[in-house]
Amino acid sequence: MTNPNPLMGTGASKVDGVLYTVSRTAAWAVTGTGVSACDGGGAVTYPSVRISVQVTWPKMRGVRPVTTDSIVTPSKRVLNSDYAFVAVKINTYGAKPNPGRAVTASGPGGTVTEVTDSAGCAVFGIATPGDYDFTLSEPGYVDYYGALKPVVKKTVSKGSFQTFAVTYDRAASLAVNVLTESGYGLPSPLPALVVRSGGLPSPGTRATPSTGSTTVVGDLGPYAQGYTVWAGVCPDAEPAAPPTNQTATVVTPGAGQSLDASAFLAPVAITSSLPGATVTATHASGCTGDGTLTLGVTDANGFLASSLPYGTWMISVGGGVPVSVTPTKDGATQVPA
Repeated sequence: MTNPNPLMGTGASKVDGVLYTVSRTAAWAVTGTGVSACDGGGAVTYPSVRISVQVTWPKMRGVRPVTTDSIVTPSKRVLNSDYAFVAVKINTYGAKPNPGRAVTASGPGGTVTEVTDSAGCAVFGIATPGDYDFTLSEPGYVDYYGALKPVVKKTVSKGSFQTFAVTYDRAASLAVNVLTESGYGLPSPLPALVVRSGGLPSPGTRATPSTGSTTVVGDLGPYAQGYTVWAGVCPDAEPAAPPTNQTATVVTPGAGQSLDASAFLAPVAITSSLPGATVTATHASGCTGDGTLTLGVTDANGFLASSLPYGTWMISVGGGVPVSVTPTKDGATQVPA
């Protein structure tokens, strides 16, 4: 609670013209072997509640906040042997405690929200046993698997004590630019973008539709392994995979950070006898994920400089017989069609 007992009637605590902010938190103090119930402990017959109060003010100039901690004991009629406790530990992607995160428990006993303390721990005292959902849903945060609103389901029984941990941190993002060699155009529509990271669930990739020459791929977990990025959802579009076998560039955004990244398309030079003809490409493997790409229209000499994701493609000029081509990373691939 912020300013729970204001000195003035406007919700503010003001003394001698200085506006003070009083923050008060309360948490179950369940017996444990660590700094909090999340770090080891067990249900006790008569747990207490820890009350922490912190006072801050403008222009502190390095002065530490004024703090006080108290222990209060609930009435015996509140607690009995049937009371259960659930301790939820919230960690950052760097395995550090994540304080100030709101966790909501919903079940037969109703819905209640607790906020993690300085140890990243939120403790729930539950009087009604049953199945409960523990939900995190703060905007701009993701769990380890990239879920925006992770839910952990637990069965709470009488007199029990249980703990679980969730990795939950500010989401990262990548501003991906689709590029090719100078003088070569981009296909239409632009193929979807794919990111790969060792932190992502199997198969370790995630696809995002392109929204233009620059696409923001958001809601990413800030994995220490980082991300590789490419254009095209078919398996052989990945530059580091055969037949391209290109060295992957790794981009590693931190929590809450956005970094630039590039997805490079291989240049393709089409030479034909048909001026003003539309050139299209479909994937040769039968993979339909990228659909049919329009590379452009040949000039007066039947020439077109365009680009494609890596992999093997069937290129058709003016609806003619398709020609198989596998763009490479070294120079423009010549396509007589």
